[in-house]
Amino acid sequence: KNFKQVRHLRGHPFIFSTFTSRSQTSLCLQHLQQKMKIVSCLALLLPLIKAVDESLCEYKIKVSNAKDLIDEDTDFLWIKNENDVFVEIIGYGTGGDDKQKTLVTDTIDGSTSPEWNEEFTFRNADEDSGGAYEKFLFKLYDDDSVGGYSMGGLLDADFLGQSKFIEASEIEDCAEIYSFELAVTRDDDSAGSLFVEFEKTGCCDNTGNTGEDEEESTEVVSTKGKNKRRLLMA
Repeated sequence: KNFKQVRHLRGHPFIFSTFTSRSQTSLCLQHLQQKMKIVSCLALLLPLIKAVDESLCEYKIKVSNAKDLIDEDTDFLWIKNENDVFVEIIGYGTGGDDKQKTLVTDTIDGSTSPEWNEEFTFRNADEDSGGAYEKFLFKLYDDDSVGGYSMGGLLDADFLGQSKFIEASEIEDCAEIYSFELAVTRDDDSAGSLFVEFEKTGCCDNTGNTGEDEEESTEVVSTKGKNKRRLLMA
């Protein structure tokens, strides 16, 4: 019966070889089993591949502006004297609180509602972090140096307040810009607000849903030729 089927299907080499040799059929099954093992191994490796990708992550942070900061400077006669404000951006790595990287904005003179619009980059591969970044903190100061010269000690800057921690896990998707209005506090008292934005790049696919069915707390913006959603975070 097999011989008749082979003659009838002689024009089909695959079917011909299947019926002419049981040993070849067994060999094909072995090949399939090996391929299934490869697929299973790949499935096990995927989480590891993702973990490796995380080491390529970069966090791009934009310090936009602050509002209603405490005025630490004293007016002199009729001359109004306001803060000269700068912000420290501190990234904490997995190596512990001593594994951190600090970047600083320019100083904006004479304002309690300064604007910077400066961008900074924290890379998970930074040696300072001792591993992937886990959280970020913003501290605001009033620069009291005179003409760019340090007066030493506490006379250099007055602490205006700090934000809450922003966890790196909150910045999930490369297709989104995360906008925060952060409350600034000092000694548990309100001391103004700070506006910042986060982007994550380098370790995920920049393809997000930028359709029209967005929530009220989102808007679509274009950055470097790509559309991203801006999420207004609580």
